[in-house]
Amino acid sequence: VECIRALWDMQISGFAYESVFRYLRCGLSELLEAEVDELENYCLALGIRGRKAWEQPFLRHSPHMDPARVPEMEALRKRFMAEIGPFTEAIRVSGRTVAVCCSALYEFLVSLSVQQKLEKRRLRFEAEGEAAMAREYAQIYRTVMDLLDKLVEILGEEKISLKDFRQLMETGLQGLRIGIIPPTADQVLVGDVVRTRLNRVRALFFVGVNEDSIPGKGGG
Repeated sequence: VECIRALWDMQISGFAYESVFRYLRCGLSELLEAEVDELENYCLALGIRGRKAWEQPFLRHSPHMDPARVPEMEALRKRFMAEIGPFTEAIRVSGRTVAVCCSALYEFLVSLSVQQKLEKRRLRFEAEGEAAMAREYAQIYRTVMDLLDKLVEILGEEKISLKDFRQLMETGLQGLRIGIIPPTADQVLVGDVVRTRLNRVRALFFVGVNEDSIPGKGGG
């Protein structure tokens, strides 16, 4: 969800610095964390901002930077642009519709192997005993896909701006609900009033109680 939000903010803001690195730090990009750190330091040092700056080769270096490292920064720029380039082009077509935006987003998530990455995280949480997080990661991809399917079904042919689609997605994402069974020792126990033994009761329901008469008491 954070990846989707950052991706759209980046497109709307024209590749503003904050949106670019918010996306790169969401954990789903193909760039490694250490590579993102290096790229961010480079952009800060040279004041790289905006889509045009990212579309131009990185050829400069800062006074405190080894010039030999510039090709490394250019390689990272190329990888980043190759990663988000197809999506950027797909949503900037004339006559853009909700279906076009949803399709572009779906193709982007597939290209990043997001489903497989989330599955790896699910397995990791499961191995660490984080049952609730594992169940959440098991459901989120399918839940987001269902949201995209519904948007296409209901509004597919509607023409829409990038900002309006961003708001539409945000409304949909905020409405997502994931069902998770609490991984605790809570339980529901059903028994009769004579034989059942309970301790640490948080809630007790008597079935059939009528004023001061308890079923089974005194043969009643």
